[in-house]
Amino acid sequence: MTHAPLDRRLNDAVVARMAAPGTVSVPTLAMMRAVSQLPPGSPAYRPGMDLTHAIQSVTALRAAGVRLLAGTDANTAPGTIVNVPPGRSLHDELALLVDAGLSALEALVSATSLTADTFGLNDRGGWPRAGAPTSCSSPVIPSPTSRTAARSSTCGSAAFGYRDNRPLERRSRPTN
Repeated sequence: MTHAPLDRRLNDAVVARMAAPGTVSVPTLAMMRAVSQLPPGSPAYRPGMDLTHAIQSVTALRAAGVRLLAGTDANTAPGTIVNVPPGRSLHDELALLVDAGLSALEALVSATSLTADTFGLNDRGGWPRAGAPTSCSSPVIPSPTSRTAARSSTCGSAAFGYRDNRPLERRSRPTN
């Protein structure tokens, strides 16, 4: 499932069906937020669209054990209903997933190793995999409104398999 609904929270029966093995949800909360902010009179505007419904749906899906992946539906093509810029919107998506109850680490994993595992892309890159760190301060996902974090995260080689103790936001590539 993509696009968590804005008109109402997913009901318990739908959430239970989605908890079946192999089911994946990419709620695209950044896109849903943009759609929920459309002004009346916009071609896609519908009364009752509320990001709270989408957040509540993601909270229920997480509680049911549904595999959640980060995705934004980023699109800035002329003529689209809403523009969700690539790059920045992924940061917003992670913050919205945290708002829905995922830990910061779960949000990061939903955008990295869990997505790679889901789509069989484990042979790509050489970048560190997000996982359960053993020597890492808790990652901080900034609020989508403030765009600031309360503290930095530092992870050493035991956490991600390489030696780099700089804050995560200052890294451009892993070092060996």
